[in-house]
Amino acid sequence: MKVAAQTEKGWIRGALHPGEDREKIISILHHGKSQVLDGELELKVHEHLKQEPRSDVLENDIQEKLGKLYQGKLKRWVVQISTNQGPRIIKISESARLKTSLAGMVGRSVAAREHKFQRRAESLQLAASQTKGFLELWHGATLIRSCQVQTLFEPNAKILNDHLQDAIEQEGLKAMGPLARALAHSHHLNFFHGDLKGFHAFIQPEPDSNEYTLQWLDLARVGFRLTRRQRIINLYQMLRFVVPERAEARDGFMRAYCEASGWYADNPNKAMTIVGKFLEHKLKTHPNP
Repeated sequence: MKVAAQTEKGWIRGALHPGEDREKIISILHHGKSQVLDGELELKVHEHLKQEPRSDVLENDIQEKLGKLYQGKLKRWVVQISTNQGPRIIKISESARLKTSLAGMVGRSVAAREHKFQRRAESLQLAASQTKGFLELWHGATLIRSCQVQTLFEPNAKILNDHLQDAIEQEGLKAMGPLARALAHSHHLNFFHGDLKGFHAFIQPEPDSNEYTLQWLDLARVGFRLTRRQRIINLYQMLRFVVPERAEARDGFMRAYCEASGWYADNPNKAMTIVGKFLEHKLKTHPNP
């Protein structure tokens, strides 16, 4: 359902699925910041995705984001609400720059882009949730903020970080094989995630095996025509952010990936050299904080 309506504080553009709680979502576009700061809405952070969130990490992450929100420095934030269609995740993107406003004029706000990409990922069975649309708040020709509306994740869904920790405890470094094959499966479908982290994917177990596929979230920066550079970026991200920082773990992951994907399947050492150089370069230019 397309939406274009004048409000007392600007006008709204976007599209929502039929039956979605339009007025409540519009209210969050207008007043979500004050509702969060007043304690009416709770910010959601990555720690919430874990099956057993650490209370100290959760509190620190929330307080850090609340501080940035108060100062107007938080460009993307997430809340969960109850609606007449059930619980929904609302992902807010602030748009303070002229470039962002101009992009929004041609339908490329962050929320519009993520809605479009998530629909594509859903069609490939690679999305961790369903998108229910997006809305944008405008003042004249200026895009103020946008939001994307999603369903919740499956109740028993496990993020990749949690699964891999358990798998390594049970299987040791043999757990690198299923991980490599899961990424190869996404790449076979020409899917690229621009911010591959262990908390940006849920696992979808395959029956009666240790194998699984990956279902992704945070889909504003993805692609569907996998290039050589994108493949290398995803492999670098896996080695840096997901695979244990051990030579045998990285070696096992890369060899299993090459075999499953066909990329340098006859010369995995070459693949490891290529990705290793990229990893070394990134660690020098973008060291861990």
